[in-house]
Amino acid sequence: MSLAQETRIQDTPFPEQPAWLSFPAKIITVICHPVFMPLVMSAWLIFGFRTDYAEFTPSGKLRLLAAVGLNTIFFPLFTTFLLRKLGFMESYHMRTARERIVPLLASMIFYFWAWNTFRNLEGIQPSLRNFMFGNFIGIVALFLLNIFIKVSLHAGAAGAMIGLVFMVMLQNATDLSPMLFAAIIIAGLMGTSRMILKAHYPLEIWLGYITGILTMVIAFLI
Repeated sequence: MSLAQETRIQDTPFPEQPAWLSFPAKIITVICHPVFMPLVMSAWLIFGFRTDYAEFTPSGKLRLLAAVGLNTIFFPLFTTFLLRKLGFMESYHMRTARERIVPLLASMIFYFWAWNTFRNLEGIQPSLRNFMFGNFIGIVALFLLNIFIKVSLHAGAAGAMIGLVFMVMLQNATDLSPMLFAAIIIAGLMGTSRMILKAHYPLEIWLGYITGILTMVIAFLI
């Protein structure tokens, strides 16, 4: 699907869902929004592996998370707010592929800055550096795919989450199978919620999963 053929939510072939399904789907969509994923998973890496960041004080760890939140939450959301107010977007939901172009471009810049910052900081473990790099190449890949199809950003973030847990488990020789199982369940809920809300076709969901997983694996292997 090209930008000239972009499809709005109301045109998707999924029937209206009852409130007892659509309401939880909306809650999951908001709580698991892609913009929050880098901060959540960074917190897991920093606080979940205490020996890796033993040299950092609690306030130092919080400053690391603040840097992540500033670049991956505040700046992207503020940019989206400005674009909406200036009339470049019809709504904050970004229902069409065209409306996503500038927000994704802006996010690419902020994600690159986050990766560049963390790769030059002393004491940062490779897992966090690789995660930031994976976020950057992931959003680049999603932007390129968005030219042809309205790939799910929620699914992309979910795939990145799965890829991160898998690669950390593989490289650290640590049993993180419960965490991996939880990540897969959360990813499934995110994708299902997007389809319940008629936001995406199944292909767009699966493409997001695959893109997120592959880009995170590549980031760890490079």
